[in-house]
Formats: sequence, C-alpha cells, structure tokens
Amino acid sequence: MRMLPGIAGRDLDLFGSSVTAIQGMGFKKVELNLQPPGIPALIETVHLAGAAGAGMSSFGSTIYAVGIQI
Repeated sequence: MRMLPGIAGRDLDLFGSSVTAIQGMGFKKVELNLQPPGIPALIETVHLAGAAGAGMSSFGSTIYAVGIQI
C-alpha cells in the first residue's frame, strides 16, 4: 500500500520504508529467520547507516539497500 505510491510520488523514504517493512511479513519473515544471525544484523546495520530501505533478495543471502547516489 506504500511501495507504489512511493515510486509514483518519487518519495524515496516512503518507498524505502515499505521495502524494509516487507522483510517482516509473510514468508519473507520465515526466510530471514532461517538465515544465520549475521544476515538480519547486516540488514539492520545497512539501514542504520542511512539506507532508505534494506532487505534480503529471494531466499538470500544477497542483501540490498535502497538509497541515492551522491
């Protein structure tokens, strides 16, 4: 409910927060719980470092972040 409005409105914070929120829902939450503790910790670290959003791709363990290029 927030991802597409974030894209349409060019609102990086709204889009990024929806990407992060998805990590705690449904099967994605199960996937993350099956990963070694370092994977969720890395997602949190990337987010705290300033990424607008962060998550794990598919079943992992590739971590990605959403941000802007400076």
